[in-house]
Amino acid sequence: ADSTIIDNEALYTTGGVLDNIAAPASSITTTYRNRVFLAGLEDKNRIWYSKLILPGFPVEFNDTQTLDVDTTGGEITALKALDDKLIVFAETAIFVLAGEGPNNLGLQNDYNNPQIIASDVGCRDPQSVVITPLGLMFKSNKGIYLLDRGLQVRYIGDRVEQYNDDVVVSANLVPDVNEVRFVTADSLALVYNYQFNQWSTFTNHEAQGSAIYENKFCFVKSDGRVFQENPNKHTDGGDYVKLKIVTGWLSLAGLQGFQRVYKASLLGEYKSQHNLRVKVAYDFAPFYRQT
Repeated sequence: ADSTIIDNEALYTTGGVLDNIAAPASSITTTYRNRVFLAGLEDKNRIWYSKLILPGFPVEFNDTQTLDVDTTGGEITALKALDDKLIVFAETAIFVLAGEGPNNLGLQNDYNNPQIIASDVGCRDPQSVVITPLGLMFKSNKGIYLLDRGLQVRYIGDRVEQYNDDVVVSANLVPDVNEVRFVTADSLALVYNYQFNQWSTFTNHEAQGSAIYENKFCFVKSDGRVFQENPNKHTDGGDYVKLKIVTGWLSLAGLQGFQRVYKASLLGEYKSQHNLRVKVAYDFAPFYRQT
């Protein structure tokens, strides 16, 4: 009787709301403008996106809310939001999607299929995509690139291109030290300092994954051990870390110029017991003359 059911929850499709369809199995997930986007589907160049997420409701999908990506760049490999845009990475191309999308009645849809913005570079390692103050950094077949906020793509990994064959399994922004850390499974961690535009590498960081937990960088080894960075200690799992810094040639009087240097000072902050060794080369010799 009506009197029995009058206080029950209304049918969710009341008013023309799209009905809910179970989302397909997927391997790529991200959020963008209060929706969940899925890729890595059976159709490798299709994207599913959810209805608008409302308070008190789960994530809901409908099979009419899909987008197709041009197959020019191969399969979709990653999705990531950048400011007011969704960036779609393929194997050898990059696409962009903008707009608000439809309401939950399926109306007022301003989405078009993603438009290509780069046709010569894409993302090879899905877990390498990371948002930074500069834009999105990612690993391609040709090395590490940056997609800046103006949607311009530039090669940024020239200093670590000898590691281009290594697979990046995780990438994290560590804002306290202005670094982006790319963790690989079998080699060094590649570290980019975006304040000084400098690359370095971390030894003993071969890992299966990494994350920021309690504002500290953590990574897990293949044997299950989890390491968390401690800013107050300067050993690596109890072992001392050898740090090496090599400068470029300092041409004090211009290119190939002549200038005498009588003294040089090394300025640092004492942290703990260590041995310090300085090697000096000059006159463009390919070897160190003094230690």
